[in-house]
Amino acid sequence: MVAQSTLRPPAFRPTWEIAASLGIHLLLLAGVWAGSLIDRDPDALFPKEDVMEVTAVSLLPRATTDVPQRRERTPDPFRGQDAPEAPPVPPTASKMVRHT
Repeated sequence: MVAQSTLRPPAFRPTWEIAASLGIHLLLLAGVWAGSLIDRDPDALFPKEDVMEVTAVSLLPRATTDVPQRRERTPDPFRGQDAPEAPPVPPTASKMVRHT
């Protein structure tokens, strides 16, 4: 048995899948072409009285500049009863030492 070389692949031989694919594509193309030849009444789907044009508009005000406006001041920190607790302090290296 002779091993096939990857440097010299076997010659290309078309199989039935290529012919089937071409046939299906030709049938679809013929169907689209035949559908374009059918004379249809343009008003049959929707009467012109029932159709209205709708446009989308933004409800937000337009920006006057390309650069966003800077804050005049930083907001005050939160004060009150519902103030979040301070995050726990991470342990220092001396507390992480393993005691024997």
